[in-house]
Formats: sequence, structure tokens, C-alpha cells
Amino acid sequence: MIFKDYIGGNIMTKYIYLTYVDRYIGAFNPYTWQIEYAPTEKFVDFVQKILKDYPEYTPHCVLDRTIEKVIRDKIIHDIKLAEELKNKR
Repeated sequence: MIFKDYIGGNIMTKYIYLTYVDRYIGAFNPYTWQIEYAPTEKFVDFVQKILKDYPEYTPHCVLDRTIEKVIRDKIIHDIKLAEELKNKR
């Protein structure tokens, strides 16, 4: 079931935006700024997880450079953080 907000006389569907970023598929929630991603080989599992975790949202595939940049920055940050943690051990 899709949860819909009633805003200013219009019914608005909530979306989670999915986009391809390098070797990853990323999801961006514009309402909470939450970002998730997974390797493209796990696309089906990733989309099923998004559907399960956010049942009130509709996945929406987009080509948007701003969303791509936000997701790419998160991926790079996580990779650098993992490398730093690995080097400290």
C-alpha cells in the first residue's frame, strides 16, 4: 500500500529515488536525506530491501546528476572510512 500525503489540496506520492552510480545502485530518500547503496550485481535484492524497509514509498528510477553526486560522495566517504579503520588495526 502506498502512503499518500494530502498537501495543499493535492495528493502526493512519496518517492525514493533510485539511480545508477558507477558500479553501484543507489537509493536516496529526499524526505529524510537517507542514502543507501549496493553493488549492481545485487540490484534485485537491493530493490526488494527498499520495498520492505520503506513500504509507504514508491521507488522511482531517475537520471539526476545531483542525486548521483550525493550518492557518489557517500560511497567515497564510506570507502575512505573503511580503509582508515582497516589501517588502524
